[in-house]
Amino acid sequence: MQQISEVIHSSSRDYTNTSDSEVKNTNTNTSVKSLREVQLIANKLEQALGKQIPSRYPYYCKVARELPENLIWNSLEAAMKGQYPPRLFSYLSSQYMKKAPTI
Repeated sequence: MQQISEVIHSSSRDYTNTSDSEVKNTNTNTSVKSLREVQLIANKLEQALGKQIPSRYPYYCKVARELPENLIWNSLEAAMKGQYPPRLFSYLSSQYMKKAPTI
């Protein structure tokens, strides 16, 4: 498994050509992520947590669509400290999704 700091660092964005409102929207649940962003986050989650049988990729896509990135990476960081990170990540992210307002 890849180090958590490497995964989080590789998820940082380049905001050099974006307006302030665009930057603010990326940190809220109301922002709409592109398919490419969702796939990128899901790939990074799968890389950090390891490939599972059956695949958790569809679930990671759902997490990437529904949760703000800060919650995703915080959940991943906490999960990596547990005995079985993929299961703990699934639990934490599902709890956040239950609480998250629907768009």
